[in-house]
Amino acid sequence: MRIALNILLGSFVLFFISCNDGGDENKDGTNDETTKEDVKMKVEQTKETISAYFSERKDSLIVEGRKNLDEFGREIAALENQLEENSGTIEKKLKNQRKEMVATLKDQRQDLEKQLEKLEKSSKDAWNDVSKSFQKASQDLEEGLKKAQNEFDNESKNKQ
Repeated sequence: MRIALNILLGSFVLFFISCNDGGDENKDGTNDETTKEDVKMKVEQTKETISAYFSERKDSLIVEGRKNLDEFGREIAALENQLEENSGTIEKKLKNQRKEMVATLKDQRQDLEKQLEKLEKSSKDAWNDVSKSFQKASQDLEEGLKKAQNEFDNESKNKQ
C-alpha cells in the first residue's frame, strides 16, 4: 500500500515538474514557474485526498460488515431454531452433525467480528491487508451458511 502511495505521489511530482515551461514569461510579463513550494503543496493536497478516500472506504466497509454480522447472526439463529424444532425427528448422529455445523458457524461469526474490530482499529498502512482478511472471513462464513442451509433444507424435504 505504501509503495502504491509513493508511486502515485512520485507521479504527481513528476507531472507538476514537467508542467514547468522553464520559467518563460507570459504575455503579460509575469513568470509562471512552478516552485518547490507549489509541488509540496500539491503533494500534501494529494495525500489528504487519498487519506480521505481510504477513510471513506474504511467507514463504508465497517458499516457493511456490521450489517452482514447481524444478518449472519439471524441466519445462524434460524438454523438453531430449525434444529431444535426437528430434534425429535432426526437421528442422534445427524443431530450431532448439525449441532457441530452450527457451532462452527458461530465460531466463524465470532472470528469475523474480531476481524471487523481489527479493521476498525487498523492504520492506513495496515488497512488493505486487514480488509482483505475481513472480506475473506466474511465470504467463508457466507459460504458455510449457504451449505448449512442447503443441508437443513434437504433434510426437511426428505422427511416429507
